[in-house]
Amino acid sequence: TAVSGTIPSIDWSTGGDKYLKVEIAPQGGTNYTIQGTTQLLSVPYALYAEKTRLIGGNAITITNGNTISANYVAGNAINITANTISGNYQAGTGISITGSVISSTANLNSWLLTGNIGTTAANFFGTTDNQRINFRTNNITRMYLDQSIPAFGADLGHLSLSSEADVAIRPSQLSIFGRDIAGATMPALFVSYVGGATWGVAGGNTSGRFFRLSQMSTTFVQSHFYDVGMSQDSSFYIGDHGFQNVGGVLAKKMFTISPQDMVGINLDMSEKPTAVFHTKGSLRFQNINTNNTYSRVLAMDANGNVASRDASTLPGSSLWVPDANGIHNSAGNVGVGGNSRTDAAFSVMGTSAMPWTVDINSSYDWQTAVNVKNSTSNGWYQLVVGGTGNAIPTYGVGVGNFGIVRALSAGGSTIPIIINQNDFVGISNNNGGTNFQPKSRLHISNGDVYIDQIGSGVIMKSPNGQCWRMTVSDAGIPVFTAIPCP
Repeated sequence: TAVSGTIPSIDWSTGGDKYLKVEIAPQGGTNYTIQGTTQLLSVPYALYAEKTRLIGGNAITITNGNTISANYVAGNAINITANTISGNYQAGTGISITGSVISSTANLNSWLLTGNIGTTAANFFGTTDNQRINFRTNNITRMYLDQSIPAFGADLGHLSLSSEADVAIRPSQLSIFGRDIAGATMPALFVSYVGGATWGVAGGNTSGRFFRLSQMSTTFVQSHFYDVGMSQDSSFYIGDHGFQNVGGVLAKKMFTISPQDMVGINLDMSEKPTAVFHTKGSLRFQNINTNNTYSRVLAMDANGNVASRDASTLPGSSLWVPDANGIHNSAGNVGVGGNSRTDAAFSVMGTSAMPWTVDINSSYDWQTAVNVKNSTSNGWYQLVVGGTGNAIPTYGVGVGNFGIVRALSAGGSTIPIIINQNDFVGISNNNGGTNFQPKSRLHISNGDVYIDQIGSGVIMKSPNGQCWRMTVSDAGIPVFTAIPCP
């Protein structure tokens, strides 16, 4: 098929052989005469060869249009010799290179981050030299595994969270999230091996401790601690101050539970409770409720055993009988500070260290009174000290005054004696009160002074210091006789 156009527009890469046909129209117009047809050979194909022109890229050089050469630069682990490029890899520990194959020779001796397979009982994670293993996060030691060799020679494994040097600024927390499955497992298990050990508190011996609760005031200085363990008799205990002498006092079982389910408080390490609750030392109850309807008490024998007992069975308890106003003694005599007396229902014996044998006090603002009464004669007297309210004009001993009051059988009373705060003594048969207080050292009101002993009288001292006794003659005339002053 004839193609019209220009020579450069011919697609020399397609269409098979190419021919050139020449036609001429001598007279012009369209009356062409074929002059001949000629097959185009290789020379015209040079027009297509332009499409095969090569351009040099990175590390490629083209010289004279037909020479291509490489300009490679050897990198790490790469060798270039003439036209040969080869690797220069060096096998490290646990790596083998054979030809073009790189493989591991230490697969079972390395712990992979994605886990290992094919491990045996001979494999382990750790060291074969005496170096601790540190576990870090954020490049900070959070835990380490080490060995500890105390002075008495034991080789101990030592696992520590954080470190004693960093505990103040980088404390650690151990959390155990487990599950208690009866007969199978529990969140935590502590076992202390005591086989072949000597029981005792000396260094190198065992006391069956499991762990220690401690507080530190400075780095690795324990200010106070408690140990938890099981003693030789299989009792659980919490011990105070560890097991060294602290101020000459050995550690104790501050709290212990025996295999017989008995609880002990403050026992020595060699002791175990012998009762359901066994305490050694003082016992204090505070804020106990009061209930007077209870009739049982706690009683103790000579060995310290305590039991409940009916209060009425205690020796002497039947002598004290409750009544509407409190209690009273139904039989026998009472002694305070000494044995009771056979001739006194109530006796008090003081000591040389007591400034007062009996102290009687009352907050009643009228008076403090002690009754002295005989039931056969109905004689009744009171020893009275007046209170702040004892200030009635016609009755009472007076504020702060002492008096002896006599109760009258028909009702009412008189106050035969009043001693006021000026040490004046008043004797009368009236009712006292603020209007009837003694006005001299001895004040007698509403009565006489009777001296029945012949020769006795009233002694007085004259201004010159001479003492005189005043008596009376048979004629009733006062007689004054000079006598030595008493």
